Parts: sequence; structure tokens; C-alpha cells
Amino acid sequence: MYILENPSENLQKFLNYGRQRVSITELEYNNKVNAWILDEHDAEITVDENAERIILYHGTRACLEKVLKEGLLIRAGLKGRDTKMQMIDEVLMGEFGVEREQVPDWIWRYEYEYEKTIEPHLHMSVNLGTAVGYSHQGCEIKAQVRYHMFTWLLERRYGDFSVKDFEEKLFPNLRYGIISKLACERNGKESHVIQVEVPRGFLREEDWKFWRATVERVKETRKERPDLDAYRTLKTTTMEIRCLEHIPPEMFRKIWKVHWGSAWGWLAGDYKLEPIHALNM
Repeated sequence: MYILENPSENLQKFLNYGRQRVSITELEYNNKVNAWILDEHDAEITVDENAERIILYHGTRACLEKVLKEGLLIRAGLKGRDTKMQMIDEVLMGEFGVEREQVPDWIWRYEYEYEKTIEPHLHMSVNLGTAVGYSHQGCEIKAQVRYHMFTWLLERRYGDFSVKDFEEKLFPNLRYGIISKLACERNGKESHVIQVEVPRGFLREEDWKFWRATVERVKETRKERPDLDAYRTLKTTTMEIRCLEHIPPEMFRKIWKVHWGSAWGWLAGDYKLEPIHALNM
């Protein structure tokens, strides 16, 4: 099998152009521009640093019926050793029929090593907006590996191509981001955000301490500058808190379905949130 050890300059530009992982700057921009959406949907935040139960949000493309039955599961509930590698192999072997040794390391290694020293966890956001951003791709590790495989296979097929040529010639009627869209939708056709209320003991200690210190600083600012809406900081921050326990359905509070517009246009508010009442089913 032909193996590309390092992505070419044009392929690297392609990866940067349509890449999967959303930057913190983009998430912050999304939260600030779309703050009215969050307010409209009564997306509560926890403002008590001593709270024993904390409201958090999780964005996903997992099947909602399955989530409502089983809860939010760390690494999809996989068991055994090295569940992160299992997820990578599910994409490489299950979807593309190749083993890791048959493809360049850059396709999967960074995803494997990302947060390698941290316990298996669920990524939780302190506000609705950040969770909306993450719900665009769903399972990040699978979307990233899948996206890299698509782009590598395209270069093998078309050679040294430019992103502009690729988009215009192969998908003339679609907006940019088609590869990203395909990689995301393999995680699930629909995106949802789930609001939960979990015990403090579920949370990674380091993350909880950072959140607690942030809430304290926000309250101090509110006292010093009552003219400022200090709590807005908590509604727009991209802070995450990693949850080290599965979250059962009985801890769910609200659910929204995300209706996407253009591939990456959601950064400027090109999406709609639909409250759903699945909790009453």
C-alpha cells in the first residue's frame, strides 16, 4: 500500500482550511455573537461556587433514543484496555478496512495522545453555547481520524491539489466544508445538547477547582462593578469541566435539537435550537 509519511504543503493547507477541531477563539466568538440565543432558551448556569450539584451541558451526535435509555457514557461505554485506541480502530478498520500500520501516523496519533494523561471522561461545558459548538462534530476523536483519512485518500487520488480546485470541481453546488460535514455526520445525522445536573463528586478535581475560582472572581467583579453584567462571562466562557462518571438519564434536565445551516456558518449564528420534550416520554 502507498503510504504518505508527511502531508504535502497543499494537503496541509486543506487540513487547516476545513479542519474538524474548532479553536477556542472560534468558540468564544460563537458564544458572544449568539448570546441572545442562549438567553432566549433559558440556558441556566451555576453561579454558586459551593454548590453540591452543578448544571453542565454536553453536545453530541449520539442516537438520542439510546442516550435517553443508557445515559451519557464515557467513550461510548467501551470496556477493556485502551478504549481510546479502540475508538480509533473502529474508524480505521470498521469504516476504511485498514490497520494503523497501513496509514501515516499523523492520521491518528495526535488524537490518541491528546489528553493522554487525563482519566477517561466526558467533556462538559458550563454553558449552552460551547456545547452547541461541540455538538457539530459529536465524538471528536472519531471525527478527526475520519476527516484525516478522507483528506489523505483524496490526495492519493488527485495528487497535489488545491482546496479551491477540489471544492469547485467535485462539489460545485455545495458550500465549503463538505469533507468536515461528511466526517461529522458519520457520528450521527442529528446533533443535540443535553443539560444535566451532576454531583460535584462526578467532576475532575482540577477542573472543578478552576471553575470554583472563576465563579468567585466573577462575584468579586460584580461587587466592584455592579454596572457590569459579570455573569455574562460564565455564559460566554469556553471553559470545560471533565466528568469522570457516566451520567444517567435521571440527571438530565433539558434537551435541545440543533438545526444546522451552512457547514461552519454556525459560528455566526447559522443554526436554530429546538427544545424537545423527550424527557416526558
